[in-house]
Amino acid sequence: MKKYKEYILITFGSALVALAIQLFFVPNQIAPGGVSGIGLVLNSLTPGISVSTYVIGLNIILFLLAFKLLGGGFGFKTLYASFSLSIIMWIIENVVRPEAITDDLMLSSILGILLLGTGLGIVFNQDASTGGTDILAKILNKYMNLSMGLSMTIIDLMVVVLVAFFFGLERGLYAGL
Repeated sequence: MKKYKEYILITFGSALVALAIQLFFVPNQIAPGGVSGIGLVLNSLTPGISVSTYVIGLNIILFLLAFKLLGGGFGFKTLYASFSLSIIMWIIENVVRPEAITDDLMLSSILGILLLGTGLGIVFNQDASTGGTDILAKILNKYMNLSMGLSMTIIDLMVVVLVAFFFGLERGLYAGL
């Protein structure tokens, strides 16, 4: 029964993260960092391919890379969380087709961060992560001997710079929050 509860909570946390991304960040071109932020930038270059499709594709590539470079021991729960996030994002994007709740960048950033942080906290409390750039951070940690915190900061900073380049400095600064 405990395992079912863990997976229900991981799914719920992933849904909160997906809602934050699809309701607050994507409509306002605010990249939340990580794979979702990279997906948003790629979507701006090829609008015919959705953010969720990029997130799914990038996560597949990252998991294959992780199996090769880190071995299979990084966790089924992380694999589950990563793909549940990607699938829920796809459902919201293609079935629900939401409108932006607000076009105020500050309000979108604050509400998105609160929802995202709550969702990630729920997922992390189940000893899982949503995968994505966490995997890149683990690879940098292992092969370049960088701390996880520094590795994640470097990756997120690169996403912020990409966002600033493609969407302007203001959006880049919001992405850095």
